[in-house]
Amino acid sequence: MLAERILTGVMRRQGARTLALAPYDRPSLPRVADDQARLLYAHVPFCTRLCPYCSFNRFPFQADLARGYFRRLREVRLE
Repeated sequence: MLAERILTGVMRRQGARTLALAPYDRPSLPRVADDQARLLYAHVPFCTRLCPYCSFNRFPFQADLARGYFRRLREVRLE
């Protein structure tokens, strides 16, 4: 659609002009000793009810999707 292509072009040019971000050098994380405990947060995005105030990534619970999610999560290996 012509209007969509024009609007997309205008928004890209405006965005490039007004939203140019300066390079950011992220500070490195402190080293953790081999014998020091580590914690990992693994988000479970499946809810039986979606609360309107929740800002987390979430989906209505579906057993087949949840099974696949947990199967893949078990494949993650921490090193």
